[in-house]
Amino acid sequence: MEQLKDNGFDATYSLMRVNDKNFYSGRKIDGIYAYFRGAEVLQGTIKKPKGK
Repeated sequence: MEQLKDNGFDATYSLMRVNDKNFYSGRKIDGIYAYFRGAEVLQGTIKKPKGK
């Protein structure tokens, strides 16, 4: 989305649908969960905390 905007698009958005309630609900709202359970804006580089 950021690359599209940088290359001339006026605005962009993304929509994601998930079937797993644990993806967006739970007590933990920091770290990677802040993007889906908290108010953190999802933009830039998101580093994967585990695995390659």
